[in-house]
Amino acid sequence: MVKTASPAACTISASVSDGCTGCLSTAQAHAEGGYEVDFAPYSYRYPARLAPNCAHIATDAATGSLRGLWQD
Repeated sequence: MVKTASPAACTISASVSDGCTGCLSTAQAHAEGGYEVDFAPYSYRYPARLAPNCAHIATDAATGSLRGLWQD
């Protein structure tokens, strides 16, 4: 989603830059529950489940930053 929305000709992400692997579950996945939503955050040593809109927040922040860097 970030690459699609990026105004840059080439967009590369560093998904494991902090040494913590994992994923940001979508709001739909939160509604369904399961391992990635309910249990995985604790194995990553997060203090609690992530918010249902966490993927949306991260995507908006990343695309906003890219747009700020590549203003028309």
